[in-house]
Amino acid sequence: MILAEWSIEVPENKLEELFRFAKEKLKPFYLSHGCKNHALLVPVEKKYFPYQTMLKKTRIVEQMTFYNLAEFEEFLKRVEKNPNGKEITESYEKKFHATSANFRILMRKV
Repeated sequence: MILAEWSIEVPENKLEELFRFAKEKLKPFYLSHGCKNHALLVPVEKKYFPYQTMLKKTRIVEQMTFYNLAEFEEFLKRVEKNPNGKEITESYEKKFHATSANFRILMRKV
């Protein structure tokens, strides 16, 4: 199992619009191009451990799962070739003013 994870900072006044966009356009688009699951997550604003790093409430984490790395790479190609793909992926910066992006790919071992 592959987990592709992005995190971004989004201005507070853009959050609800981003959540609607994700539900109505982003998730259906990604699922139709090979993503097995798509979720947007927000931080819980409670500290449970002394070593826990608190995230800003405007830090959004986007997770997508795939069966394997080859499937993720095919997904990227399909999104890139799709005429709507560029518009959708560019909306993070253009429409929602996302900044401080982090990206990582994790592979399940156990």
